[in-house]
Amino acid sequence: AYKHVGPLTPGSAQTLLLPEIDKALAAPG
Repeated sequence: AYKHVGPLTPGSAQTLLLPEIDKALAAPG
């Protein structure tokens, strides 16, 4: 999952990859 870093604007392309979040989303329930 990618988390936006800084102001949430269309021009903001900075993202932070969060493997922990990906695992949480992939976990059943």
